[in-house]
Amino acid sequence: MSVLDMSLQMEVFNSARAWVRRTRLSDEGRLNRALGILKRPGALDRAVFEYLTTVRSCLCMDAEKQELVCKHRLALAMWIRVQEGKSDFLGVELPTEFVPAPPNPPEAYMPETGHGEYVQYK
Repeated sequence: MSVLDMSLQMEVFNSARAWVRRTRLSDEGRLNRALGILKRPGALDRAVFEYLTTVRSCLCMDAEKQELVCKHRLALAMWIRVQEGKSDFLGVELPTEFVPAPPNPPEAYMPETGHGEYVQYK
């Protein structure tokens, strides 16, 4: 990752922290762990495919038990903003209120790594 990307990543992180503080839909511990996911090579890819993570849902145990946005969704949302070259976190379509995870999708469906609808792979 270039210095410019790292700088943008930290700008997005700071914007996400402001979002967390304002909405209280997650907490700073989860946000810090989300940043750790972004910094570890391959960690975000594993989260997306293991937990079917999109910006709108995740099937991890934390997301299913808590009424908070999990670290996987936060990491994916921050990654999207960095890829778009945007420094603000608010352009990602995270909810403004808690939305429970959908029931397990059929095995034929995998999450799109973009903005979060399920797409069928054949």
